[in-house]
Amino acid sequence: MKGGTRKRGDTWSYYFDMGKVDGKRKRKEKGGFRTKKEAEDALTKALNEFNNCGSVIDESNISVADYFDYWYKEYVMINLKYTTQQFYLTVINNHIKPSFGAYKLKALTPSVLQNFLNKKSIDGFAKSSVKNFYAVLSGALKAAVYPYQFIKDNPMQYVKMPRFDNIPNNKDDLKIITMEQFNQIIERFPQGSSFYVPLQVAFNTGMRIAEVCGLTWDCVDLDNKTIKVEKILIDKGKGVWEFGTPKTKSSNRIIYI
Repeated sequence: MKGGTRKRGDTWSYYFDMGKVDGKRKRKEKGGFRTKKEAEDALTKALNEFNNCGSVIDESNISVADYFDYWYKEYVMINLKYTTQQFYLTVINNHIKPSFGAYKLKALTPSVLQNFLNKKSIDGFAKSSVKNFYAVLSGALKAAVYPYQFIKDNPMQYVKMPRFDNIPNNKDDLKIITMEQFNQIIERFPQGSSFYVPLQVAFNTGMRIAEVCGLTWDCVDLDNKTIKVEKILIDKGKGVWEFGTPKTKSSNRIIYI
């Protein structure tokens, strides 16, 4: 794509040919520049914008905070479930931005990112939480390379998860309550309480909270003694609730009771 500059009266203009619309080629032209150099710089910027479908984000100046806002809007809000959107927003606003939001995106190094995860581990965050931080950073910075082309290399590919040797059998923070502990809960919410049945279902089947709250009678087959998990209940905020699909395909399952 080529263009040029020319002087008109006391000012300079730039121009370049665009694509065809209805069989006729369109031309972009803009004037009013005081010098030829100003017109040439404006032409370069206009061609860059045209070749990138209108994107005018300056890679050299975008901060980590601004990029994560961009990624959240362009990817997370479009492709992920509402609950995941809210979780990612919490990670971005409460952890990523306060730690290095003011850095330039291209200045992020594996060392900075590794220190971030290591510190979270030292500060007592659970392995599952640190893995979530790792996942958000990896996904966002991978997208910054492609398709967004803001950076040339993903620094997260050189970062490793901190070790959690204090977790027995590498169970990833799995917390299992004892029957005694469950009975203490049931004493607080005995039969007749609106919490009694959901607690019993969750404890005896291993279903997640949102899955238990999303159960409807068409999912319960007492004759064949099965529960079909196919939806969850989602808190949309401000007292609004709606049904949604489970987090993963494998979450759709039949439980024998």
